[in-house]
Amino acid sequence: MSDINVTPMVDVMLVLVVILLLTAPLLTNSIPIDLPVAQSQEGAAASQPLTVTVDAEGNAYLDGQPVLLEELAQRCARAIQANPRAELLLRADKRVAHGRIIDIMDTAHRAGVRYTGFLTEAPAAGTGR
Repeated sequence: MSDINVTPMVDVMLVLVVILLLTAPLLTNSIPIDLPVAQSQEGAAASQPLTVTVDAEGNAYLDGQPVLLEELAQRCARAIQANPRAELLLRADKRVAHGRIIDIMDTAHRAGVRYTGFLTEAPAAGTGR
């Protein structure tokens, strides 16, 4: 009589699964940095994005129209009333000061926007950057 005994194989597979479950969270890298303080908290995912563009001088544009921080807060609040899962997408010139981006993000978060994303350009082919 010849039967294949799968018990040792199942034991080995369960051990490998446990090892994978324990080590996967440890594989993420974190860099300790001191971030600026914002008055907002994290929230849920979004579906309809609001696009804010910030030029090299720090001027903000919401969906292509110039906007001040007060106006941005009002328009974000209206968008959140219409769609509680609205998302803010930021397109910022790489020369814009970090503090200006934080001001815009904080204004949007206080208005109710809970998800913020950054739009970037893909590196040119062959540059590796």
